[in-house]
Amino acid sequence: MGPKVEMDDYKIVNIDGLEFADDVEELNLWSNKIANYDNLVVRLKLIPNLKAVWLNDNPVSEPSDFVEKLYKDLPSLQIINKELTPSSTDWVLKVLCRANIDIPLNEILSLDLSGRHIEYFRPEFLELLPKLREIDISNNEHLVFLLLSI
Repeated sequence: MGPKVEMDDYKIVNIDGLEFADDVEELNLWSNKIANYDNLVVRLKLIPNLKAVWLNDNPVSEPSDFVEKLYKDLPSLQIINKELTPSSTDWVLKVLCRANIDIPLNEILSLDLSGRHIEYFRPEFLELLPKLREIDISNNEHLVFLLLSI
């Protein structure tokens, strides 16, 4: 997995003056003061490998359609706030299993996906977890398993 930038609770109003390396995959801007959506999108588009962004507790993320809107503008994102997008790949599993960072995916026995507002989950992800015995998907009220052949 590529670099992760953690800038939560920094009182950031906008990200204009911030520079991010091209290989940044995760950007955590949780609990700042970012409010300008258009400016945010322009800046995020400059991070070519960005796969996940956390903007929870920012004014910009307050509208109920924020996640859908941001995904429409940045369709390569796989995680927006806590939500998995339709673009999610096996990379997402590695992020979700980070608590088990020392355990290879093929050795993980349980996975807690509860309360993550997951809407899309591809069953083929489970093939990457052959020893998985328990998965908690509770409190994901709109969860759909995508049955796609790739």
